[in-house]
Amino acid sequence: MNTKNIITVLFSILLLNGIFGATNSNYDSMNLVADTYNYSPVPVVPGEEFELWIQLTNNSNFEADNVTYFLDTKYPFQVSDFNNTELVLAKLAPYQTTIIKYKLTADIKTLDGTYEIDFKFRPGLTQTYNVKKYSIDVASDTSVLEVISTNLSDMSIGSDGNLELTIKNLSSKNVRDVFITLEDATGDFISVLDLKTRYFTSINAGEELKVNYKLNVAKTITQNSYALPLTIKFTNSAGIQTITRDIGVKINDNPKLVLNLTIVGENSNNKIYTNNKEKIEMEIYNVGNIDAESVYAEMTSAITNDSPKYFVGSIEKDNYDSIVLEFNTKADVKPGNYPVQVIVHYKDASLKEQTITKGINVEVTKNPNEKAAIASIFSVIIGIVIGIVVLAILVLFLRWAYRVLLLPAFGGIFTKIFNKKKK
Repeated sequence: MNTKNIITVLFSILLLNGIFGATNSNYDSMNLVADTYNYSPVPVVPGEEFELWIQLTNNSNFEADNVTYFLDTKYPFQVSDFNNTELVLAKLAPYQTTIIKYKLTADIKTLDGTYEIDFKFRPGLTQTYNVKKYSIDVASDTSVLEVISTNLSDMSIGSDGNLELTIKNLSSKNVRDVFITLEDATGDFISVLDLKTRYFTSINAGEELKVNYKLNVAKTITQNSYALPLTIKFTNSAGIQTITRDIGVKINDNPKLVLNLTIVGENSNNKIYTNNKEKIEMEIYNVGNIDAESVYAEMTSAITNDSPKYFVGSIEKDNYDSIVLEFNTKADVKPGNYPVQVIVHYKDASLKEQTITKGINVEVTKNPNEKAAIASIFSVIIGIVIGIVVLAILVLFLRWAYRVLLLPAFGGIFTKIFNKKKK
């Protein structure tokens, strides 16, 4: 192989690596999906307007900037509420969803059947559009079944819930041999615990049917929206018909905080002293499935003029934090029992502030250190008084000794000494 061919091969390898590397990088960094859609009425009536809703979700850890999208309509559909040009969504935060709504019409000469619409979208850094195909049922006055309402109990992580589907025959014709099948969510994050397929011999024109399912939410699931695939098969005069829908399930959960007071009082005996620096130690546990944000604790009581607060920040699920609130008690508070209230503030998954409160009664007593201080001062005063008395007695004694003892015995000597000094 000559030098020219070797250089050509090496350049091709580097070019392919660059392309695949860029592709992998883009794939790893951004994941936009538009799997969920809905339209009304169902089926679409030829010549009449209908609405199409598309759920565009950013399933990645990166913010999607300048998301471009448009609806690529084909016969028999056309957009009726605006010119169908490319639209740009400035930003779509990580794991957030936006709903895109279109108003369309089907050509009045459209034959009964299922038609496709292509929804194309891409993030700003990508040149290639993602394409999602949606099936739209078009029918004149024929038999059709549709899910007209869903009633879902609160679904939290690691728990069971109930789903009630209301299915109605929207036409003026009866249907028979109805099979309704609800599948697990992709990844088995949400499982159907009951019999997945239900059979009904017939559903009359205009009749409603309620179908109940028991669901289980896995402990490994994250708080988000999920889709349960639903298939409805039935038989009418035209033969076997099939309708597929996605039943949206939103997982709602919140942190659950538990407050435990471990130490009350500086001496850990639930006694509070007047005019003293005291403390309350506590542990805050998050036993829920969602992290608690903006957590802080505060204390209120008539025994202090302080308003002690301690900011924790966040407490992750299945975790805890220990904190201490310090305060100074009033000097003039009277001994007795007083209520103390500890309040923990936090934000739930919807960033709404929640609180938990715990109240206790504490025994307030006179500070023993104050008595010792008074006794010490009194002892000093007594010592000073005794010293003054002893000094006074000593002075009196010396004066008496001089006058009674020293002067009679040595008076002549003292007289001579004083007379010499005077000369």
